[in-house]
Amino acid sequence: RMASCSGVTTPPATVAIPCDRERHKTFTNLSYTIGADYDLTDDILIYAKHSKGYRSGALQLRTVTLEDSIPSDPEIVHEQEIGIKTTFLGGRARFNVAGYHNKVRDAQRSPVLAPNGVSQTVIENADTETWGVEADASFEVVDGPTLLASGATSDPNYTRYEGKALAGIPPAQTIVTVDKSDYLLVGIVKEQFTVGANLKQDLGGVGLDANIVYAWQGKMPQIDIPVNMFTSTAPGGLGLTQAQADQLAAVAQSGSLGLLNARVALSFGPEKNFEVALWGKNLTNDQEQQYTLLLSNIYVGTSYNEPRSYGVTASFKF
Repeated sequence: RMASCSGVTTPPATVAIPCDRERHKTFTNLSYTIGADYDLTDDILIYAKHSKGYRSGALQLRTVTLEDSIPSDPEIVHEQEIGIKTTFLGGRARFNVAGYHNKVRDAQRSPVLAPNGVSQTVIENADTETWGVEADASFEVVDGPTLLASGATSDPNYTRYEGKALAGIPPAQTIVTVDKSDYLLVGIVKEQFTVGANLKQDLGGVGLDANIVYAWQGKMPQIDIPVNMFTSTAPGGLGLTQAQADQLAAVAQSGSLGLLNARVALSFGPEKNFEVALWGKNLTNDQEQQYTLLLSNIYVGTSYNEPRSYGVTASFKF
């Protein structure tokens, strides 16, 4: 539920103008998961499932007109998944793979627009569709060391996106509806994989626990607006100069990133409750932007992942 009111100052006195407004709406829905699995053998299981998820509709809390305060629709997702889980080599190894597909209806988006300099948030609804595959495996070749690997790929896209944008120039700007179906889904990596190894050994009075992991991810969109809209003056365009557009394009997408982490720990004592560990993170010192904030066409800022770091830690369990 939402209500607001305001006044207008007219020299030489302040005149109160009634502008009470109220919006309220109730949303109800049912979320569920149905599935089935079957043991082909003691070591092979296949499964399939379908699920429905729900996110309530939302009220517009930062609007300046009655029309823009219309509540958004609820967000509904339907997802299907099929997969197989296996173990072999007497339980020393496992391999799992799954494929999935989901459709989201009325996914909620909330850009900030500033028609004629008055900032407000609008809520948009869009439809998306995603296909993906993921797999993981582990192998304990001999007692102690274990090799690990996993990977995933996904292909998300908008199938419908009726968004909002500014049209005109101040002081006559208005909010209009535009087609944003060619926009990008930010913060989603299409390809990624991880490989690593763990080693646990009891060396008598000392316990050894070591691991090394390399995690790689592909390029990741940071700005949803297509590059061809950077210089455009049409509704939804940023109206940048070519030089400004080139600067924005340089941070519009994160490059691929590979992180190498390692840790070696020795435990000792009566119950091996003392531990000393040597660790390192991002040992290759690979750095890429992890978050970019774009506010209309007036500000852009970006941050990067942590650089190489290493150290020693000591702990005592009691």
